[in-house]
Amino acid sequence: MTQTSEAIRVSHSHHITTITLNNPPMNPIGIAQVEALQALLPTLAKDKDVRAIVIKGEGGKNFSVGANLKEGHLALEHGPKAFVEQRINLFNQIEALPKPVIAAINGYCLGGGMELAMSCHFRIAASSAELGLPEVDLGVAPLWSGASRVLRLVGRANALDILLRGHRMPASKALSLGLVNEVVEADQLEGAAQQLAQELAEKPPLAVAAIIKVVNRSQDLSLQDALADELEQFSSLSGTKDNIEGVTALFEKRKPTFIGE
Repeated sequence: MTQTSEAIRVSHSHHITTITLNNPPMNPIGIAQVEALQALLPTLAKDKDVRAIVIKGEGGKNFSVGANLKEGHLALEHGPKAFVEQRINLFNQIEALPKPVIAAINGYCLGGGMELAMSCHFRIAASSAELGLPEVDLGVAPLWSGASRVLRLVGRANALDILLRGHRMPASKALSLGLVNEVVEADQLEGAAQQLAQELAEKPPLAVAAIIKVVNRSQDLSLQDALADELEQFSSLSGTKDNIEGVTALFEKRKPTFIGE
């Protein structure tokens, strides 16, 4: 399955959906990309054949430089608050997807592009990638959830350094901070992202969805409430067909085949 639009390209194979931001060479995120993603994500969430998702930038040179500054007039037309909330809601949609989402980061990953990447569950970066939240040098701040998400990923001291200095950081530093999960050579990036997606696609979908849900919710709960939520979510996995298949495969010393039931 392959779908193409002016905003994004979508392909699907072996339970993996690949979404390409189609605005090269810099792949800024404009209203067309936002609306296309908002329309697509609910379908991916419900499609049982989709078990993992990869997001990348068209052209293989840059993930995304963030907001399309040529569309600044739209913020005034729609109202700045509504304009920003639409993008925050989009990134919340990505984070809440019951399927793992991987950002394959090449070249520039800046501003809104980095905010998009941070809403994904995994981030793999090319060694040549540069990441940052440079909005402070434009007289604003990362309005699309950047401050809150970077704080949760790297802690207060590192978050303030990234936000207030606005520097671009190399992929190696992003890895050391825990901002990305893995760094590979540029020519290996797509293969590494697809390999991780395939690994995740072979996991039991119900368990994957439950884990994502619990982890997303736990960061905003007290320990006791988080443990109660874990118990409720994970108890429902006991006795499922995938649970039985996993245990059976372990004893039979074979690779399990999960069906999402």
